[in-house]
Amino acid sequence: MKRIIPLYGKKKNYTLYMNSMGKSTVFELPDSFNARHAVLYVVGDSLFRLPLWDKNRVTVSGEIRFDSVFLVIDGAIAAESGLKGDKRTRERIKSMILNRESEEKLKECAEQKETESEAETDNKTESETETEPESETETENQAEAEYQSQAIQEIINRARELFSFLEQANFGADSNKEETKQATEEAAEESFNPFPEEFPNASFQRRICPRTGRAFLEGKYETDNGQFAIWAVRGGYRSLTPRMRKNGYQRFIRASDGSTYWLKIMQKNG
Repeated sequence: MKRIIPLYGKKKNYTLYMNSMGKSTVFELPDSFNARHAVLYVVGDSLFRLPLWDKNRVTVSGEIRFDSVFLVIDGAIAAESGLKGDKRTRERIKSMILNRESEEKLKECAEQKETESEAETDNKTESETETEPESETETENQAEAEYQSQAIQEIINRARELFSFLEQANFGADSNKEETKQATEEAAEESFNPFPEEFPNASFQRRICPRTGRAFLEGKYETDNGQFAIWAVRGGYRSLTPRMRKNGYQRFIRASDGSTYWLKIMQKNG
């Protein structure tokens, strides 16, 4: 079901398209729309903030009921679809939106500083220690894995306790290597599908980044249009970092167990 929502601004008007597709809803502006920092605020029973990571569109899991929509560009309200209620109510909603944008700007600056600090630490480590070049998969996994599930963390903790015990017992280096391999194999579970409604017949496995110990899901999905690779990082809607966004994480969905993930989807060549 496709719906057209006119957005009226002081300087320019916009046309917003809303398309409900089963378990997801897509908000999309025309291809000519080009703003680096644009956000949609959907006002209904709650106030939903939907950043336009794809420049002109955003996909949300589930259906959203709303009365009006605001388009915010560079922290300022650029256009709106109209808002029910008296003038005082409208001004209060706009004030809430602007305050929220200020908070998000401060958070983004803090995350950017943290990312830069991590990059400086990585560069320093690489310059001090000569190592073999990392594989393409390991490098990508380090950027993708941002959050850990509690179950995987417990496995890692048990493995660390085991390594400590072996060192105290003065076991050889070969024994430590064997236990490290065993802990990694235990962390990788059998294939499963946490997103059966979004990706029927898809197959996922839990992975752990060797360098950081962080967990993520890696899957494959095949349709009539080809084969796709999927990476899923667990976290809330506001957990998306600038680094993850830069690396292609653009879709936010809810798994069958109720947990939420950011997804990166790429079509395989051939």
